[in-house]
Amino acid sequence: MNKRSQSSAFKETSDTTEVVADDPVNNGDISKEIQRRKAPDGGWGWFIVLGCLLLRTVVGGIQRSSGLFYVKFLERFDGTASQTAWVSSLSMTVRLLVGPIVSILCNRVSCRKLCYLGAVLYVLGLHVSAYATSLLFLYLSYGCLAGIGRAFVLTPGTLLLSDYFNKRRSLAFGLASAGFGIGGFAIAPTIEVMFQHYGFSGTYILLSGIACELFVCISLFRPLSVTTNRSKKESLKEEEKSEVSLQDHVIQTEADATEDMRTDINDDIQNTNESEHIVEQVPMLTINGVHTESSVKGELEAKTQKNETSAKKKLINFSVLKDVRFVTLCIAAFVFHLPTRGLFLPALAKAKGLTDIQTAYMLSIIAGSDTVFRVVSGFVLDVKSLRSLRPYIYNAVSFVQCIPMFLFPTLHTFEQFAAVCCLEGVIMGLKTAQRQVILVDILGVDKLPTSFAFMLTTEGLATLIGPPVAGYLKDTYGVYDYSFYFGGCAILFGAMILACGNIRNYITKRHKKKSNTAGVENGGRTLKAQPSL
Repeated sequence: MNKRSQSSAFKETSDTTEVVADDPVNNGDISKEIQRRKAPDGGWGWFIVLGCLLLRTVVGGIQRSSGLFYVKFLERFDGTASQTAWVSSLSMTVRLLVGPIVSILCNRVSCRKLCYLGAVLYVLGLHVSAYATSLLFLYLSYGCLAGIGRAFVLTPGTLLLSDYFNKRRSLAFGLASAGFGIGGFAIAPTIEVMFQHYGFSGTYILLSGIACELFVCISLFRPLSVTTNRSKKESLKEEEKSEVSLQDHVIQTEADATEDMRTDINDDIQNTNESEHIVEQVPMLTINGVHTESSVKGELEAKTQKNETSAKKKLINFSVLKDVRFVTLCIAAFVFHLPTRGLFLPALAKAKGLTDIQTAYMLSIIAGSDTVFRVVSGFVLDVKSLRSLRPYIYNAVSFVQCIPMFLFPTLHTFEQFAAVCCLEGVIMGLKTAQRQVILVDILGVDKLPTSFAFMLTTEGLATLIGPPVAGYLKDTYGVYDYSFYFGGCAILFGAMILACGNIRNYITKRHKKKSNTAGVENGGRTLKAQPSL
């Protein structure tokens, strides 16, 4: 081998070694560290969606049957409408008021552990309710105990979905929230049949057994950090394998080069000395390459630990209250939750002459149309051109939602109730599935735990006030009509409040856009007016 061929061979070897040694630094841990907390928009996130869907099918199905429970409570304990409404009202209120505490705890405790605790409380609350002897007993068992369990079960799933999804967030929330509709469609008629065959106590014992399915659903709730760490470990293993192959390649190259030099050592002493010099440089380059890679890894690990230590989340961030649109949304949410359409609808239908099974079918119709349009709204509102319009679409649907409330008292046949129930389900599907998405659109995903906590608090206060007021109207006037008129007026008023916030936001954004455009134009005129140098 001549001098030129030996030099070019060793130069090619050293160049290749340098590139491979630098590649893990340029394309490895740095890019992974930058994207460490990026929402995957898929992957294990779809199993989170499945877990939320199944979980909400069970909890939502029982929740959607509150109107049937109200009728059974009236028959069994012979209380007033206002007193009996307190059972479901207290359950919803406790769930919504405890929800903010759970949302805050999710910043410090695993979502899965909180859900397991909630499942235990929820199953226990349903089972104990089977032995209720008075409405006061149900206030404590079904209202408080089961209500706390529902809060711990439902709230963490919302935060997990926000962590796993960004571009497909609306679709993910739509699919997950469809569980409420599926549960209402399938479980509400089943509960009515259970009451007819197994009585009050037997039904609640069976419901507590059905609720044990929650433990299986919660097992799918893997935190995003665990998924990220597993991916990181797999990538590190691949890098270690590539590092070993790199060292083997360099050692083999060194051995081949040494053998060639020994063959030609008698031909050219000068070439032999130069070759030995290059061979000595190759392992040094390899060592330096490995040393550089390990140093960068060490620095990245130190920075990661420092960032994780300094980035501890606050328990609650009151800065969200500075956003006017969020404040108006909270006020509107309070007013939206004052009506009790689901609670008094079966009682209203029975008062109009419908049978028990027909009232159960009405709830199934609402739940079925609700399910379909939750999914449809998730697909449609994830379109890029509609994402910025989601708050305004939510507001428009809120105005339409008051129409069924005004129509229900005027109906008399099952067919009429079925048609209006279908409209009610469509509106609920379009609106309810996008509630958390609207919060993220307004404030961002980082502030979702705090904003969701404030939202749940306002809704909880509304459910504490609304059902007793509606029950009082029924006790005063003897019919349920005025309770529905009260609900329709409340929804209309809430939509008007929400519209004020959206209109103000639209005017503000338009004014800023004009100011920025004017600033750019004035800047261009100034540059043109300057004399050329």
